[in-house]
Amino acid sequence: MSTLDQFKQSTLRQTIWKTIREAILRGELAPGSPINQASLAARFGVSRGPLREALSSLEKEGLVTNIPYRGTFVADFDDRIITETYSVRRVLEAFAAELAIQNGTAQQMAELRDIFSEMAEVAAEQDMEKFHELDLQLHRHIYLMADHELLLQMWNAIETNVKRGIFFGQFRLYTPSELLDAHLRIVEAFEVRDVEAAKREIDTHITDGCARLIAQWSATQR
Repeated sequence: MSTLDQFKQSTLRQTIWKTIREAILRGELAPGSPINQASLAARFGVSRGPLREALSSLEKEGLVTNIPYRGTFVADFDDRIITETYSVRRVLEAFAAELAIQNGTAQQMAELRDIFSEMAEVAAEQDMEKFHELDLQLHRHIYLMADHELLLQMWNAIETNVKRGIFFGQFRLYTPSELLDAHLRIVEAFEVRDVEAAKREIDTHITDGCARLIAQWSATQR
């Protein structure tokens, strides 16, 4: 296979991976639903090889599950997963906030404010997809500021479920102004290096998000 062919195949695999991933995150492919490889292969006009590679990457992310002799399915996303993800996140992010305030540089603090400012700009433009990407970026930045490699790895382990929660609920459960207010309080606590205030605001934000997601999930089961 030539270098050009390898590049084309890699690009195609990335396109397939991104398309399926976004469909799962947005709920267009519902939790637990089967993934029909034949129809997807026909949709993209590709062989099963690039498709299987894309699905393998999604399985590593925890977005799909491969069950032998049954097929590939969208990973479950239910009240237990939401509760467990957000209960772990409360602990991790409180610790991350404490370390971030202790270890974060002035430049990192400025970058935290820059991310928030960009959130405000895209909210004014009604670009909610970009808004929620920046939401995740802001929280990830806190873990980076903490300068704790294992802690960052633990965030990586739950980030996919946090993303699913955002797409599952926050597009509908929050107004942009509510989310901006919550994140502004977090950023301001960081800027004055008030550990207790930062931990309190983060805990309130995560606890409230979990409660709203559980309520939304319950409503879909009726």
